[in-house]
Amino acid sequence: MKKNTVLLILGLGLIWNACDDKGSSTETETSDTRIENEPLSVLTQLGPVRGTVEGESRRFLGIPYAAAPIGENRFAPPRPASPWTQERDATVAGPVCPQADMLSEAILGEEDCLTLNIFTPAMTSLEPRAVMVYFHGGVFVQGSGSDPMYDGSELAARGDVIVVTLNYRIGALGFLSHPALVTENEDHKGAGNYGIMDQQQALRFVRDNIEAFGGNPENMTLFGESVGAVSAGLHLFAPASQGLFKRIAMQSGSPFIVTLRSQQEANAVGQALAEQLGCASDLDPLACLRSLNPSEFIEAYESAEEGPGGIFLQPADTDKTWHPTLDSVVFTEDPLQSLALGKLPDVEVLLGTNKQEGTIFLSGLMNAVEVADASQYSAMLSARFGSAASDIESRYPLSSFDSPDSAAAELIGDAFFVCPARRTARLLSRAGIPTYLYSFERGADPPNLPQLGVCHVLELMFVFGHDTSMGAIGEKGRALANAMGDYWSNFARKGDPNTGASFSWPRYYKNQDELLVLDLPLATRAKHKSGICDFWDSLE
Repeated sequence: MKKNTVLLILGLGLIWNACDDKGSSTETETSDTRIENEPLSVLTQLGPVRGTVEGESRRFLGIPYAAAPIGENRFAPPRPASPWTQERDATVAGPVCPQADMLSEAILGEEDCLTLNIFTPAMTSLEPRAVMVYFHGGVFVQGSGSDPMYDGSELAARGDVIVVTLNYRIGALGFLSHPALVTENEDHKGAGNYGIMDQQQALRFVRDNIEAFGGNPENMTLFGESVGAVSAGLHLFAPASQGLFKRIAMQSGSPFIVTLRSQQEANAVGQALAEQLGCASDLDPLACLRSLNPSEFIEAYESAEEGPGGIFLQPADTDKTWHPTLDSVVFTEDPLQSLALGKLPDVEVLLGTNKQEGTIFLSGLMNAVEVADASQYSAMLSARFGSAASDIESRYPLSSFDSPDSAAAELIGDAFFVCPARRTARLLSRAGIPTYLYSFERGADPPNLPQLGVCHVLELMFVFGHDTSMGAIGEKGRALANAMGDYWSNFARKGDPNTGASFSWPRYYKNQDELLVLDLPLATRAKHKSGICDFWDSLE
C-alpha cells in the first residue's frame, strides 16, 4: 500500500491548505464589546499582524517564524524571518509543507511553509496567560498545524490559555542526513534534524513575541499527538530546547516510539535516497539535492510499498520512515538512555493513550494490506520480532480475536503505544517528575468510522473541544470534552490538571500504577494492562 494511505490518520484529518470559511472578514465582529480590550492588530518583533475574531477567540494565522527553507536554506537550520513594516494579514493560514495528499496522492504544499497560528481568548486578562504549543502528527511525513482538527479557538476560550500550532519541515526536507551535510560547514551541523530545529525556532519566536498577544513566555507547555507527542517528548533531551518550556503533554506517543538513528545510519538512508534521485555521482551532491523539486523527494518516498501489518509490523531491518538523528548537536545523548538514567529537566508531564490505538493502522479504509491468515500472521511476527515472535504470538493468539488483523491491531496498540506510555510514566515518576497518566476510552457520537472503535487520534476532538472528520463529540460527550479541556488547560497553567477539577486525577507512581480513565463517568483504574505491559517491558 502507499505510504500516504497508511499515514492518513497519523496526518490527522483533512489538510487546511489555506483557511477554512471561518477566517473571514471581521467587519461585523469588531463591534462586539467583548473584544474591545483585545486588539486585532498586534505588533510582533518582526512587524505588525492583524487577525480576526470568532466567537470567544482571536485568531492570528500564517505568521512566519523563520525564513523560507529554500535554495541554500534547504537542509540547513532555520534562519530568522525577515521583518516587515506594513500590517500583515494574519487571517489566512500559511501553506502546508510539501507532502502527499492523504486522499488523492497529489503533491501539496510549498517549501515556504514555516508559519504558526495563535489562538487567544477574546477577552482581556489581568494576568499573562499560559501558552500551549501544539506539534502535529503525521509520522514526520504529513500533517500541518493548520489542520482544522487543531483549531485552538475553543480550547483557548474555555481554558483561558493561548494555543499555538505550527508547521515544521517533514519528510526528507526535514530529516535527511548525508555525509556532505555533516561536513559542509558549522551552520549545517545537525544534519537529519531540521524539522526538530524548526520546532525550536518556533518556540523561540513564541518566547519572544507571545507577550504581545497576552501570553506568559515563562509558562509554556508543549503538547502533541502521535509523532507530535514524540517531538514534544524529545525536547526534554535537546540542549537547545531547555528553558523554552515548563511542561509537556504527550497524547498517543512517547520517546519510546521512535529510536533516533545514529549519524552513520541516517547518512546511509540519505545516500540511498540521493542515489535514487540521481544525485549520488554528482560532483556536488548537495547542489544536486537542492536543485530538485520537492515533489521528487515525496514521490521517491511514496514509491515504497508496505506489506501486511503496516508501518509497525514490518521487518525491523526495512524501516522506511523518517526519524530524527542522534547528531551530537540537536541531540547529544540518546534520549532513551537519558530517560532511563533520570537525566531530565525540572518539568511536569501528562501523557496517555487511547483504548484501541492499533485499529486504524490496519483498517480497510486505509487500503492496508490485510494479514490474510494464521500462516502470514506468524511469518509477520517472526520477521518483525525474531526469536521473541512465538512468545508474542502466544499472548495474542488468533483464537482470541475475530481476525488476524484484529489480533495485529491489539498487538500494535499495546507494543507501540499503551505499554511505552506506562514505561515512560514509570521512568519519569522514578526521577521525581510529577506525572499524570490517562487512558482515553470514549467513542465519537456518532462516529464516522465506527469499525475503528476508540482509535488513534480520536481524543483530539475532546481536547480541542470541537467535532472533527472522525465524528462528533455528541451531547453526552460534551461533558467529557469540557473536563478534558479543563484538565489540559489546568495542567498548562499550574502543572497540575486538578486545579479546580471536580474529579481528581491521581499523580502516577509505579507502586500504585493508577491512571485516569477518560470516559463518562470519569474514573480511576489501577494496573491498567499491567500483565501484558510487564511482558513487553521484559523484551526491552
